[in-house]
Amino acid sequence: MEEKLAKYITEGSKVDIKRNGSIRKTQIKIYHSQLHSILSEDRIEITMPMEQNKIVMLLTGVEYDLSFYSYNGVYHCRAKVVGRGKRDNKFLLQMELTTDLHKDQRREFYRFNCALEMKFRVLSEDEVKTFEDSDFLDDPAIEEKPMKKGIIVDISGGGLRFAADHIVKEGSTILCRYKLEPGESAKEYEVLGNILGVKPSQNRDDIFEHRVQFVNIYDEAREEIIRFIFETERKIRRKIN
Repeated sequence: MEEKLAKYITEGSKVDIKRNGSIRKTQIKIYHSQLHSILSEDRIEITMPMEQNKIVMLLTGVEYDLSFYSYNGVYHCRAKVVGRGKRDNKFLLQMELTTDLHKDQRREFYRFNCALEMKFRVLSEDEVKTFEDSDFLDDPAIEEKPMKKGIIVDISGGGLRFAADHIVKEGSTILCRYKLEPGESAKEYEVLGNILGVKPSQNRDDIFEHRVQFVNIYDEAREEIIRFIFETERKIRRKIN
C-alpha cells in the first residue's frame, strides 16, 4: 500500500515535526527533517532532526504532528516514533502514522534559499487599477519603463524575498521579472507582487530585504517554481551523498 502514500508525499520531501499536546503556542518546538523512505501504508522513515549540529533524540512511543511539503501542497498527520536506526550513513527514525494524511487547504509553501537575479519596478496606482480590471500584464496601460535590479534570496510557490540597495515601501505593488535557470533561452517569468515587509540585511547596512506575496501568478508558473525547488534540492543531495 506504499503506492497510496507515494501519491501524496515523496522521498526527500521536507518534514516539520511538532510535539502533539496542549502546550502553549509560544512553547511549541518545531524540528526539521526529511522523508527518507516509505515502508508501508502506515510506516515511514525520516531523518533524525538536528539542532545546533546535534541530533535530536525524539522519544520512542511519543506521538508527534508531522507536516510534509510536497509537489502538490502541504499534508499533515500524526505519527509516533517506533524505532531508531542508521542506514546509508544517516540516522533515521521509524514513524508509525496514527492518523490519515490530510491536505492543508491554506496556501502554505516551502521557501527555498537561492540567489537569483531579478528586475522590478513599483507600479503606479493607475497601473494597479488596470491590472485589477483586466488581469493581464500585457495591457498597453501597463507601460514598459526602466526596471531596477535585485537578488531573490528565497522563493516559494506563494512569493519571494529579494534584496535591493534601497527600500520599497511596504504595501507597494511591484512588477517582477526573473528566470529560474541561467541562459538567454531560459523562460522569463513576469508576475505582480505585494510588498509585505521590509528590513535591513543582517550582513550589510546598505542592503534591504523585501518580503513579497504573489498576487497574479498562474497555477502553471507556481507549479514550475515548486518543481524547480524540488529538483534543485535533489541535485544538491546527490552531490552531498
